[in-house]
Amino acid sequence: MLDVVAAGWPSRTLKVAKKFTVKKPEPEVQARMEADRAAFAAAFAQSFAAPLFRENFAWPRQDTITAPYGDLRTYNGKKQSQHYGTDIRGATGTPVYAANAGTVVMSRDAYASGNTVLLHHGAGLYTAYFHLSAMDVKDGDRVERGQLLGKVGATGRVTGPHLHWGVKVDEMWVDGETLLKLDFSGEPAPAVTQRDKE
Repeated sequence: MLDVVAAGWPSRTLKVAKKFTVKKPEPEVQARMEADRAAFAAAFAQSFAAPLFRENFAWPRQDTITAPYGDLRTYNGKKQSQHYGTDIRGATGTPVYAANAGTVVMSRDAYASGNTVLLHHGAGLYTAYFHLSAMDVKDGDRVERGQLLGKVGATGRVTGPHLHWGVKVDEMWVDGETLLKLDFSGEPAPAVTQRDKE
């Protein structure tokens, strides 16, 4: 027997620019959002392939976790969503590195996620890097673990500069910290980024 219980995700209320919470965006904004959805869908539709990495996954930057995976969020007291990534503190312009070897399948300025880089690592596994102030890679680039992808920023729907780091496996967003615990090479697990005590 296995009991399935409520996850008990933490919740928080955030204030963002009103343009990100309007029920019916302006036509040009709606068109941009639809183009973004199509770009994400194409990026996440890579053919299944052997893993492109041989090392364990690493944090894309070392700093305090300000929001863990799974947060339930209310924007401006109305719009609700769940946080499918890990937010890591960083000043604008500080570096963001590839969590492992892979191919850049999207480098795009998106409406909600801002300057965005998506890496395909093979085996149906992707990592995402949102809200960058600058992108130092382009579509089709092959990158290695620890290679510079861009810089922390506050682009898109944000309350301040930080890195939103996401992990997607077989069309499902998962907690990136679980990926960091997997041993692909016999190396010790990477040090855990600090957690915000507030």
